Amino acid sequence: MSTKNAKNTVAVEAVEGRLRLRFRVNGSQRSLAVGLHDSKENRIRASLIARQIDVDLLSGSCDHTLEKYRPTAKAPVSVANLFEQFIQAREVASTTLDKYRAILNQLQAHTVGSKQAQTIGVATAKAFAETIRGDLSDRVYKERLGLLAACWNWSKQPINPWKTLQQRIRVPPKRKPNPFTKNEIIAIVNAFKCDRYYSHYAPFVEFLFLTGCRTGEARALRWGSVSKDAIWIGESISKGQRKGTKTNRDRYIPINDRLRSLLDGQQFRLSITADSMPDRLVFPSPTGLPIDEHNFANRAWRNVLAKLAIPYRRPYLTRSTFISHALESGMSPVSIAALTGHAVRVLYESYVGTVTQPQIPDLF
Repeated sequence: MSTKNAKNTVAVEAVEGRLRLRFRVNGSQRSLAVGLHDSKENRIRASLIARQIDVDLLSGSCDHTLEKYRPTAKAPVSVANLFEQFIQAREVASTTLDKYRAILNQLQAHTVGSKQAQTIGVATAKAFAETIRGDLSDRVYKERLGLLAACWNWSKQPINPWKTLQQRIRVPPKRKPNPFTKNEIIAIVNAFKCDRYYSHYAPFVEFLFLTGCRTGEARALRWGSVSKDAIWIGESISKGQRKGTKTNRDRYIPINDRLRSLLDGQQFRLSITADSMPDRLVFPSPTGLPIDEHNFANRAWRNVLAKLAIPYRRPYLTRSTFISHALESGMSPVSIAALTGHAVRVLYESYVGTVTQPQIPDLF
């Protein structure tokens, strides 16, 4: 079966499942193998090449060696190797890397992993996807397929079967975060300051509410990252390891009067001197080590909220609380995203809750 362009000069035809172009130049028959298997998408690509040849023939500028029209050949690569290259190119944080590695291991254990990436269609992709579905929630399952789709986009594959599969999944709406109210924030910070056992953590808690930092970033903060006017956020601690931020991007938080007072008080409390300052933690544990996130959340944080009869929300919700209150105060979403290290879209999708509950109008 063959098709021709609008001028009926260059024909696209399939020979043993591979596409080629056929046309005449000065009465002589010419052909060009374009190196693509026969599919709807590849016929579109071949038609674009055919159109270029047709235009050049009409203008008298045709490259008779045909080298100009040959698609750039890419060395075949297996699905597993391609995804591994994708991981290396992304340089993702260690917490996110686990997700990528899990998919890579599954690809390597499945027959699809050894297949050439450019040959993968929806049927083959679906067969693999069904093996990783397991007990994953719709949200996580869609996220995993999204990583594969991102890999195919990154490598500029002509067909992206993973995106097709991902778009078929309908994820139920995610409940918006329930940020702390201003009264709850004040009560929590004051309760930490007055607590017999956990007052040491009061500056850390106040800092989280004031900046919207990720808890790992606050636990990793060193005095060398604090200048007169701003705080450099470029490090984080996760699972006991110091590394870059979650997005591998740094940012600066300007220091206002409230933050300056907090930092000055913490410096005095810890007896920090100019000589010892750069590598010392701003918010250490009582023993001088980085705060243990699980110990803090399950003991100090949980107990203080219980004494205040405030419904439990994990410490990380201080981040959503900062964002929600900043938005309600009229602050620009772009400015908030710059402070918190988010993309604006992610900020709205995952971190914004309602600070002031809307009221139903009384119509009677």
